[in-house]
Amino acid sequence: MKKVLIFLILVGLGAAGYWYMTNKPPREPQPEPEVEVKFTTKSVEPSYIQLPVGDSEYAIDGTAYAAGTKVKLPAGRHRVWSLDGNRFGKTEIMLSEGDSAEVTMNWQTFQPAETTYSYHGDIDRRGHIDLEVADELMPTWQVEIGQRVRAAPIAVDGVVYVATRDLQLVAFDAQTGQRLWQGADIGSDTPAAVVGDYVFAANDRGSLDAYRIKDGKKKGELGLGSFATSLTATPQGLLTLTAEGSVHLLKTEKSLFGKVPMKEKWRRDWELLGGRVSHPTIGGDVALTQTEFDELLAFSLESGAELWRHGMGSDASPAQGDIQFDFSGQDTSTTPAPTWTGESFVCVMGQELVAFSAQGNEIWRTSTAKKPSTSVACAFDIGYLGLENGQLLAFDITSGDEIWRANCDDKGLVASPMIAGKHVVILTSDGEFQLRHPLSGKKLQARNDLKDRVSTCPAISKDGVVAVSDRGLMINYAR
Repeated sequence: MKKVLIFLILVGLGAAGYWYMTNKPPREPQPEPEVEVKFTTKSVEPSYIQLPVGDSEYAIDGTAYAAGTKVKLPAGRHRVWSLDGNRFGKTEIMLSEGDSAEVTMNWQTFQPAETTYSYHGDIDRRGHIDLEVADELMPTWQVEIGQRVRAAPIAVDGVVYVATRDLQLVAFDAQTGQRLWQGADIGSDTPAAVVGDYVFAANDRGSLDAYRIKDGKKKGELGLGSFATSLTATPQGLLTLTAEGSVHLLKTEKSLFGKVPMKEKWRRDWELLGGRVSHPTIGGDVALTQTEFDELLAFSLESGAELWRHGMGSDASPAQGDIQFDFSGQDTSTTPAPTWTGESFVCVMGQELVAFSAQGNEIWRTSTAKKPSTSVACAFDIGYLGLENGQLLAFDITSGDEIWRANCDDKGLVASPMIAGKHVVILTSDGEFQLRHPLSGKKLQARNDLKDRVSTCPAISKDGVVAVSDRGLMINYAR
């Protein structure tokens, strides 16, 4: 009986266990245990360039820094520029992550130019004038010429010369603005040129006149057959280009009777040089000029022999782009002139800058991104170019690499930039006078005393910066 009872109990327990296993509620899911994941980060040390202590001015990649500054920079290539007294320096540094480099400059000594001519900035824009310039220049005198002016002034040996549109060449004292003399029957948009004791001026009737500097007396005359578009003083004589494409080199020695003979040393006729042609740029014995269609023509100053060409219709590789400057509402237009850097010609061709050797070999080529509207000025191994969108572009003249851009004029720059002391001078289209830092483009000064349209660049001498409006208001800015 006991055995039966135990058997029944076991059967009951088994049945109960079976029922429970088949009818038990589902088990709630249990959360996975949290696993702590640890990340290890690599510490990247910043990169630095340490600038030397002293009085020098520095800029890295177009940004100005004080001497002695430790500058934090990303890894990569960085260009350092400096000005110190009568020398400038530049160097290039490659930084890796965590690098710290000290700057050692490659210094070059420069001699300031004694004078500069200016035709839309197209006569001599290499080097700077030895003008004492603070970060602000003030008007020291102003003169109402009383006639309209489209020819840029020139300043030579303490005298400012302005050719007007109303038959006059006027001479002023550069220090005081006093009118010294005026020669009648001139009338031209072509700036004058000084050779020795004489100032030469062209007129729209196609003749060239020589005036004695000390009193303005006319001492010579020569018919050119067409009006002169440019006059350039060279060691070989007076170089003249006409609207018909003729090029003359004139001897200008004084005769026994005080007259200037102005005899032709040579004459050449190039059809492609007719029309809107840049002022010739001189590099040693080579003169280089550029047409509005980007044709370059180089010739010998000594003989007039053609040396080389580039552009449409030449045997050389065609230059890219076709730049034409015809500023709406103006009577004048200009083609940017090449610039001689001392080592190469830098030319504005379409939306490109192109450097050529004196022998015509291309050295480098780079895009300006925006359309240029001025010629190039250069100093301290830096080129300065105005753009149609109103920017000033600074670039390395040895490579074409861009250094910085600065917004100067929302209407577009017309007058070419110039160098005064260690500052870049800008005249905007509405007459605003600006000083810019040459290494960074920082605006140091801006004032508008002309309050009128300006089509020409200023004249610069040790006595100041002379700016002229189209209506004939002339102002000298000095310290």
